[in-house]
Amino acid sequence: MIKFKPLFVFIALTIGSSLTSCVRNVSFDQADEIELQPEVELDLIYFQLNTGNFVDLINGQVIETEVSERTVLDFLNDDFFQDNLQGLTFYFQVENTFPQPFTTIIEFKSTTGTVKHKMEFTAEASPDGSPVLTTFEENLEGDELNGIKASIAVEVTASIDQNGQPIGGNLDFQSKVGYRLVF
Repeated sequence: MIKFKPLFVFIALTIGSSLTSCVRNVSFDQADEIELQPEVELDLIYFQLNTGNFVDLINGQVIETEVSERTVLDFLNDDFFQDNLQGLTFYFQVENTFPQPFTTIIEFKSTTGTVKHKMEFTAEASPDGSPVLTTFEENLEGDELNGIKASIAVEVTASIDQNGQPIGGNLDFQSKVGYRLVF
């Protein structure tokens, strides 16, 4: 008479049942219907300004009332990005200790310098030199994306609104963009 050990029986039954288990029909033709929509967030532009950007520190005279920062965004010209972009959300954050507000203009420009999309907001003044936080958000979808898709660069201009008070302080500008693609 043949004797089977319990471990051998267990292993044989496990292998046997896994080889005979049921699998429902899978249609690999449906793979084309799978749609992925990741959302990616990346830093866009950031800069810091101080009194020296606007005032000659030796004689105290105002030398400048606006500062601009331009960045080329090569990814805007990418065919994959152009074809699959579904939406953009821009996030701007400005921390201001100046006693003056700042008008902030964000322009997306074509290769010829033509403005294709523009956003504008005011960074609030600090009443006492403590940091005042201003946030601004803009969401674009559908046809609203056409101006961004026709752009290659973004330019941010921060203009100090002179209000008669001495110019002095710091401004910290940060921005991010969240974009949604479809695969």
